[in-house]
Amino acid sequence: MSPFLDNDGILKVGGRLQRSAINHDKKYLILLPARCRFELFFEREHCCMLYAGLQAFFNSGKILAFNGRNTAHRIVRKCITCFKIKPKLSDQTMRSLPPDRVTACQRVSSIVGIDYADPIVTVANKDRGQRSRKSYIALFICFSTKAIHLEAVNELISSAFLAALRRFVSRRDYPQKIYSDNITNFVSKKRA
Repeated sequence: MSPFLDNDGILKVGGRLQRSAINHDKKYLILLPARCRFELFFEREHCCMLYAGLQAFFNSGKILAFNGRNTAHRIVRKCITCFKIKPKLSDQTMRSLPPDRVTACQRVSSIVGIDYADPIVTVANKDRGQRSRKSYIALFICFSTKAIHLEAVNELISSAFLAALRRFVSRRDYPQKIYSDNITNFVSKKRA
């Protein structure tokens, strides 16, 4: 590291950047001992850098302090502005996955989940009187392999869903279980 005293009597450290064209203050960093009371300097720099984190402070390249990271971490943790800006979020525990999601299945798409994607706009015909309408995509997702099967659905009615389900079954075979949210076109009073 080769520490030295500069003309003002400040202890600085020089590295291998002596022949570089960068600023003198960046080339030779101020070296502070571990027991030095430089918290005020850290607080001032933390405020001047608009309450940036630790990495931004050390990337500024103004000082090099022994045990400086611990001191800077303590200053940032005690900073009231940082506490208000970045509140600690509560951690939420996740529920364990159901057995159908974690057990290996015999074939792809034996246990599937189904949902609709957001509506897309389709054009019915390309003639002069072209009309656009909403269409939907039915997503069949295999629980064990996450394989996705897409089917086009033109309306949100149960008969359109059953047609998409027939197309899925003709290509992939009957699934053992189908999971869905209970929207009206999945669970129809007539079909149930």
